[in-house]
Amino acid sequence: MNGVNNIIFLDGKIPIKTIQLPFCYKCMDYISSGSNFCLNCENPPSYTRGKWFFNCIRALGIYSQIKYGDYLVPINLLSELLVLLKFKRTTKFKKYAGSLLADGLFQIVKNNIELFQGSSYIITSPKFSSAEKNNVGFIIRPLLPKLNSIVFSIDNITYKAKRNKDIGQSKSLGTFENRFEAIRGVHDIELKNLHNKKVILIDDIITSGSTAWDLSRALKDKNAGDINILTAGKNQTSHQWPITKFDDFSFDYLMLYFSKMDFHRDIDKIEKCNVEQLDINVSKQGYTIIEGSIGEYVIKIDFNKKILTHKCNDFVHDKMRNKKFCKHISKLFMEIKNRNGEENSKEILLGLYQNLDRWDFSAD
Repeated sequence: MNGVNNIIFLDGKIPIKTIQLPFCYKCMDYISSGSNFCLNCENPPSYTRGKWFFNCIRALGIYSQIKYGDYLVPINLLSELLVLLKFKRTTKFKKYAGSLLADGLFQIVKNNIELFQGSSYIITSPKFSSAEKNNVGFIIRPLLPKLNSIVFSIDNITYKAKRNKDIGQSKSLGTFENRFEAIRGVHDIELKNLHNKKVILIDDIITSGSTAWDLSRALKDKNAGDINILTAGKNQTSHQWPITKFDDFSFDYLMLYFSKMDFHRDIDKIEKCNVEQLDINVSKQGYTIIEGSIGEYVIKIDFNKKILTHKCNDFVHDKMRNKKFCKHISKLFMEIKNRNGEENSKEILLGLYQNLDRWDFSAD
């Protein structure tokens, strides 16, 4: 299914909000209505040496995480998928996320076919060490046959791209000027001539654009044609929780978000849990306490104190720090939906999501 009302559905089920107009035609940064380009794209900063080298960026959506204490909380479903891709160690999570992101990027290509048609090559920035896993490969592998199933005939030339030095994590370099200076000249393409053919550059997340800029430079050095960047996430820095009372989401979206995609990826695990007791207390002001038990585990949601407490190992050692649900809490909300209806259960979840910065998830 293609984008409908600025939503793209991954696997026909997972809604991703695309970046809304007005945005810069080249880099997709937000701009004032009536403009086509942002100031940095109209007049490339000195740290780019006056050239961006690539044609334009097209992103699936916004990637962002908010820091609470020592941990980061992803703000939306796309950010959750990118966290699975980048930071989960097991291959099954990376394959799962990569396949869904490939589906989304394929739809972006089809919705921007005038940019991408005629492309001959696909590439991503390589790692310095061959022993280091390149997570973007989990996107490219399912994406390439999708592209070649329509009007494309594309070769993956990532194996011809090299990094001649290790600059570490770009975020540790500080300013944009430092990032661009550190990465300038790092990439090389081990091909003699690309014969002015178009290239699609794939990335998981674009932040400063420095990596894509230098890889594009290396491609242009070998006579590449237009280089269009296709990325899953456009990084957006947020210093406060961005979900507001004006944002509305479906029950399924909220369950996907709070379950870290388990509501789609491993729904059987959730459904096997049996809610043995469920008490929902309501006052004139709204919900006060929801308490339930699943086997030996108790779940308590205190709306006055804004504390969710639970003690299973998965919650304590993984989900709690990112303010997410284990299978027991997910099943509790499925049971609330069964007993009180989808609209009531969605109202509770939406209240949590809109005010997540004010909630504590605790084992105490």
